[in-house]
Amino acid sequence: MANNRQLFRRALAKWDSLHEAGSYSQPISVGRVAILFSCFDYADKKSDVDEFEAEAYEISDVIVRAAGRAAVTAVRDSSAFDDAIADPTVASIVTIGHGALPYLYINNDAHGRDGNNRYDWLDASRVTTHLKTGSFVQRQCGNETRVLSVPLGTFVMASHASVSAPVGSNFSPAGLDDIENDLVRPVCSDNRLSYARVKEYFDQKNFIGGWLGDDQAVS
Repeated sequence: MANNRQLFRRALAKWDSLHEAGSYSQPISVGRVAILFSCFDYADKKSDVDEFEAEAYEISDVIVRAAGRAAVTAVRDSSAFDDAIADPTVASIVTIGHGALPYLYINNDAHGRDGNNRYDWLDASRVTTHLKTGSFVQRQCGNETRVLSVPLGTFVMASHASVSAPVGSNFSPAGLDDIENDLVRPVCSDNRLSYARVKEYFDQKNFIGGWLGDDQAVS
C-alpha cells in the first residue's frame, strides 16, 4: 500500500502532466461556478443542511448578479464532486459543509467511498481530467487533522495558490457578512506545492496542539 509521500507524488505527477498537455477548464471569464453544499448533518436533524443550502443560494445570488453564472448542487454522494471536477465548463468550485482542510463530509452514511463519508484531496485528484482556471473556496473548517493535510482543492486547480480555506481554524459563520468569513484566505502563495511545503504549511501538530492545549502538544 502506498504511503502518503508516494500518494502525493503520484497526484503531483498527474497535475504536472495536465499542465504539460495544456488541459484546462474554460477561462474564469466564461466558466461556471459550481457551489456544492454537503448533506452531512452532525445531529442528523437536517438543520445544518438547511443552513448550508441557504448559504449556497445566497452565494449563488451574489455570483449571478456579478457574472450571471452559478450552479448549486447538493452533495449526497461522491458523484456531485466527481461531476463538477470533471466538467471543463466549471472554472471555480465552492464547497460548504462540515469537514477539515483536506476533506468534506458528504453525507451521514459511514460506508461511502473508501469506507467513509469523506471526500478528500486524493478523491479529487483521481477524477481530475483538467485543471481549473478560477478558484476553489473551501467553506468548511480548515483544521490540519491528518498527518498529510493537503487542502481539498489542491490538485483540481491550475495554481495551488487558487485554493482558499480557513486554514487551522474552525469555521461557522452566521452569514456572508460575518467577520468570520475573513478566515477564508489563500492557503499559500505557491503555484506548485511540494510535499515538503505541504508538511511545512499544514502541520498536524498545529491541530493537535490546539486540541490538547499548548502545554500538552505532542513534540
